[in-house]
Amino acid sequence: MARRLRSGVLVLAALAAALAVYTLVQGPGASADDAPAAAPLLAAPAFLGMQNKQVHNTVVAAFPGAMKGSAVMSTLLSTVKEYGLKKSNTIYGQSICSDEINGDKGHLPTVLTKYFGTSFFLGGIGGAPYVGKTGFGAFAAHVPDDGHVVLVFGPHIGISPQGEPGKFLRDGQSELSTSCGAAIAAYSQCTSGHADEARRAGHGAALVA
Repeated sequence: MARRLRSGVLVLAALAAALAVYTLVQGPGASADDAPAAAPLLAAPAFLGMQNKQVHNTVVAAFPGAMKGSAVMSTLLSTVKEYGLKKSNTIYGQSICSDEINGDKGHLPTVLTKYFGTSFFLGGIGGAPYVGKTGFGAFAAHVPDDGHVVLVFGPHIGISPQGEPGKFLRDGQSELSTSCGAAIAAYSQCTSGHADEARRAGHGAALVA
């Protein structure tokens, strides 16, 4: 039996973080003329190697300008090149959700880890940097002498084979599940009023249960 078509997933905030680096490193006085040529957008119905037009249409409609992980990496590396960043003098860190689908081939964190050779993990469910000041201090202490840091952060969003955002069909499962489940659960608690109840009761930890 042919393998079931998997749903698409975007590491959206990672993409946003990489593009934020693109904006920040231009620095004062830089103009649009100084920026490198933009990486190609999603030009075909294939996203991350999946021939699924419904997934592609959802991505294009909901996230105009979305790019494949390899295209984002190309844009990022070409942008920071003039500042002297290279593999030998840069440490790569990521604060992304621990969901296993974020390790799929072609995703931005995966291709960046492969490029730099290693990665420092700062995140947990939802992509929040749970390591805190201590963890970030350890990360900063590992920077090469006179070197640089590349940091990708944020949550992700899955898209079902039918093009429904926030849902994902995982390998070996017959039913859709939420993605990012932690972010959706937190949003649901905040909009249901349970967040206020937990805050009044002094149970802040309940928000991330």
